[in-house]
Amino acid sequence: MTAASKALFYKQLKYVPIPFIFFAIGHYFDQQEVYRMSGLKDKTALYRREVAPGESPTW
Repeated sequence: MTAASKALFYKQLKYVPIPFIFFAIGHYFDQQEVYRMSGLKDKTALYRREVAPGESPTW
């Protein structure tokens, strides 16, 4: 490996963590959306019904 190719390798190495950072941010936002939507279980107009005490949600 020449010095120039080694320098190029280390210059490009700084871009490796970028996809992992965006994955972590996307995962965080997805979990927040799931948390927000979980409050709407069994409350849609199509499937509206009273849930008995102790009964688990439909989904």
